[in-house]
Amino acid sequence: MLGKLNIRVQSPRAMMPNHVLLVLIIILLSLFGCGGGGGGSGGDSIATPTANAGPDLNHDEQTLVILDGSGSDGSIVTYLWSQTGGVPVSLNNANSAIASFMAPEVTQDTLLSFSLTVTSDQGASDTDDMSVLVSAVNALPAASAGEDQFVTENSLVNLDGTGSDDSDGIIVGFNWEQIGGSPQVSLTGEKTATPSFTAPEVTGDVLSLTFRLTVTDDEGGTDSDEVTVHVADVLLLDDFSNGDIYNWTGNIVDDSAGSGNNSEWEIVNEELNQNNFVADVGDGDPFNASYHLGTFTYPNIGMSWQDYRFSLDVTPLPDMGIAVQGNDVGVMFRYQDVNNYYRLTLSARYGFTRLEKKVTGSFTTLAVDSRGYYENVTLKFIIEVKGSLIQVFLGDEPLFSVPDSDLDSGTIGLYCQDKVTFDNVLVTQNNPIPTIIISSPADYSVITTNTLAVSALATNVPPGASVDFVLDDGPPTVDSTPPYGVQFATVSQGEHKVDAILRDSLGVVLAQDSNLVVGVSGDYYIAIGDSITNGRGDDDPSDNTSQDGRIIANQGYEANLNDLLTTTRIFPHIVFNEGIGGDSSLDALGRIDSILERHPNVNKALVMLGTIDAYSGVSQQDYESNMKNLIKKIADGGNRVWVAEIPFSKDAGTMIDTRIRDFNNIITTELQSFSLGGNVYTAELGPDFYTFFEQNQNTHFDPDGVHPNALGYAAMAQEWHDALLAP
Repeated sequence: MLGKLNIRVQSPRAMMPNHVLLVLIIILLSLFGCGGGGGGSGGDSIATPTANAGPDLNHDEQTLVILDGSGSDGSIVTYLWSQTGGVPVSLNNANSAIASFMAPEVTQDTLLSFSLTVTSDQGASDTDDMSVLVSAVNALPAASAGEDQFVTENSLVNLDGTGSDDSDGIIVGFNWEQIGGSPQVSLTGEKTATPSFTAPEVTGDVLSLTFRLTVTDDEGGTDSDEVTVHVADVLLLDDFSNGDIYNWTGNIVDDSAGSGNNSEWEIVNEELNQNNFVADVGDGDPFNASYHLGTFTYPNIGMSWQDYRFSLDVTPLPDMGIAVQGNDVGVMFRYQDVNNYYRLTLSARYGFTRLEKKVTGSFTTLAVDSRGYYENVTLKFIIEVKGSLIQVFLGDEPLFSVPDSDLDSGTIGLYCQDKVTFDNVLVTQNNPIPTIIISSPADYSVITTNTLAVSALATNVPPGASVDFVLDDGPPTVDSTPPYGVQFATVSQGEHKVDAILRDSLGVVLAQDSNLVVGVSGDYYIAIGDSITNGRGDDDPSDNTSQDGRIIANQGYEANLNDLLTTTRIFPHIVFNEGIGGDSSLDALGRIDSILERHPNVNKALVMLGTIDAYSGVSQQDYESNMKNLIKKIADGGNRVWVAEIPFSKDAGTMIDTRIRDFNNIITTELQSFSLGGNVYTAELGPDFYTFFEQNQNTHFDPDGVHPNALGYAAMAQEWHDALLAP
């Protein structure tokens, strides 16, 4: 049997020296930490991000500033920019690495401070600051040398730089200098906003002198602008301060025939006056068909003039010695003789402005509206004729523009039918500044369809120019080929505005014209009759300007009717007064062709005739024949016709009253439908003015017992309105 084996194993600690064991423990602790047990991590450290707001910046005022924190480091999950100092600004994208703001407007250099805070995904954060120095910048001044001018030789010319401006300060210096054209002129006050000089004399072509204005602001900033002054040769200048310098009174024509229609022209208080009423039908015949005649005078020079600019001042005066006020005033141009001339004429009695021509004794209307004038208000007429183009301005406002080549030369003339003064007559070479005038439709007109054809005529057009046509401030329709024109289709019923804008090849605006009141899909009336239609006896002119501005007159029912129809029907109307005092049915029949020629766009006619026939003893047969032929002529143009019953006359007497009632019976029984020339014609029945005025004879009559007073004319408008709207 073997003996028992004893083996002794020593522990490591027992086998190692103490100092070695201590080193080993320190090493283990450094490697595994001293937290003990289970391998837990509760003692790990948290990493901190680093914010970087970027460098400090310098920026001019009102520029975009970018704040860039993209250089920040770490596991960043949020950014936050905030302003810590300076003028407050609005930060865009303040929760992003890159933010922005618009540098504020400042009067001096200003420091703005900002802070960027970033946060990591473990919630640790860091902050960095930066600043932005905003520099004040001087806004340059804006020089304005004014609009180009057209002046006459030897006149005082004032340049105007008062429209210049400095948005962030004041202008402290003005300096004008001539940089183009000859001769060199001497400026007075060239260091001021408004210098002046005397225009040099001109022989031949228009002189063009160019001036530059340089302005300086309170911080030394400068800007320049230029203006051109066109100087024209004077062909005729007469302010009547030296008496009959051009022998006006030696060339007087009284073409409203009759010994009682003689004119009286004289120079009084340095003005040329005409003092007499020359349009009384009892003393002559102041009409050529329906065109008016009167008196005119012309100078003893200018028969060979062709292209020129003609301006003058005209002041219509009241004439308390007559029953009808507001008679014709006007001017003539390219006058050759009594049968050949152009004429612009205005009437408050009838309510119109017409551009007309008379060629070989026959009149034609070139343009017309229903706006007359106000007495004692001076009118500034300006006429430009250049080749076949005629342009008419009333003051500074474009009025008419038409092409016509029938008359290519002739002098100027002064025309009227009653008291008026003429002054400051001036004829020069043409104005070379570009202009544009809408030729069709006229302002304050009415068209009866929904297709609006717009045309415009321009002068002094440079190569490459074009015209923008704009309807109601909408997108432009461009035409680059003269004659300029466009069509706007299916335009809504109502009032519209039309603009024509002339631009050069670079798009710069050279000239513009606007027609502010153009009626589309409206009704266009002509009122045909005698002095009752014309308005004699209307002693209150205050209601004879229509509310839409289309009619300016001093008598009649037309403006009142225009207002009533427009208010009721809510679309545009125009009612032209074509009543002529003293007209019988036969007279109106003889004039109707010229009336219809003047109004090619008419679609409705209001007829009231018979008072003169009754007083003149016209037979029923002749009256009926005249009226039927008159209705035929009107209806053949596609127009609807209404015929009113003849008004009761307060002091007519039994015989005349019987004739009036007999004529009214014809109106109500024979004119509603009849055959003539193989065609059937109809006339709709208008108001029964006989019954109305018989019932209101004590309140609605003028003292003459024939014509209504102002109250009567207002009532006539209402009666016409009700008849036109009757089913």
